[in-house]
Amino acid sequence: MTTRVAVIGAGPGGYAAAFHAADLGMQVTLIDAEPNPGGVCTFKGCIPSKALLHAAKVLDEAKHAGAFGVTFGKPSIDVDKLRSWKDGVVNKQTGGLGLLAKARKVEFVQGRASIADGKTLSVDTGKGERRIDTLLQQSENLSGVLGPLLRTEPIEQCGDSCMFWASARAATFLPTDRPPQCAKSNCTMSQARSAVSR
Repeated sequence: MTTRVAVIGAGPGGYAAAFHAADLGMQVTLIDAEPNPGGVCTFKGCIPSKALLHAAKVLDEAKHAGAFGVTFGKPSIDVDKLRSWKDGVVNKQTGGLGLLAKARKVEFVQGRASIADGKTLSVDTGKGERRIDTLLQQSENLSGVLGPLLRTEPIEQCGDSCMFWASARAATFLPTDRPPQCAKSNCTMSQARSAVSR
């Protein structure tokens, strides 16, 4: 296939660039590994985290509502239903972005792109390679909006032995999951875990 503008990465920067180029009348191809535009923020970071934080806020408000005369029984949390609700929030947002892409006639390609040469992309779709040629001799209309890469810094008190959960991992937790053990007793992660388990 051929395109005038190719945008690699369909997060908030990528889909905004693709939509704007389409609004200016350009033929646009938007490429991302996820099934719809949205990026890490919408699929794995901000949106699922905020959905879970909203549920936690409701629990907290119910706990303190006795101060103004409203009391509730002890809450019961169905983790599978909570996760399903969170996934529904994500799917609604990303599905809406997919519809906006179609409405603007942006060609969305699900896959991982690499640059083959100055005007050609190779996209691994999981079902084979798809080649995308830009209409220019050089890739002046190729935009890479690749999003965040996970980088962790060690906690000073425990060197390299502490590990972190990225937001994507935290948003898919199970009640039986435990963060990796820290090798040192003064690790702030161990202290935080002990406080939570009380």
